Amino acid sequence: LRIFESNQKDRAIISKASFQLGSSLGLKCLSQLTTWAYCAADATDQTSCCSRRGLSLGVTSECLSFCKGDVPTCDTQSILNYQPCTQHMAAIVQCQKEGLGPKPKYDPNWSSVCEWEGK
Repeated sequence: LRIFESNQKDRAIISKASFQLGSSLGLKCLSQLTTWAYCAADATDQTSCCSRRGLSLGVTSECLSFCKGDVPTCDTQSILNYQPCTQHMAAIVQCQKEGLGPKPKYDPNWSSVCEWEGK
């Protein structure tokens, strides 16, 4: 599951994806947030990389949870707390890319537990 084999073009896509989570497009993507965060991190904790990039300074703990691949909420109200994180996605994704190894590390049996995902 290598979703980050990318280049400069992907950074532009990420920037465009920094939409308002409250928008109709953002709400459609909310149900995939926990899954996306887990898969993007590939079972690695990139908090130290995010901290080196300054994400720990003035950034909420919700944003650092993306660096760990752990977005622990399925509640649409509390998930909106992640909206400020969209401005840091390029740095978070860069750290996740740097953490990728030659073989995937994620658990193929992992599943999110959000009701809206049919679990």
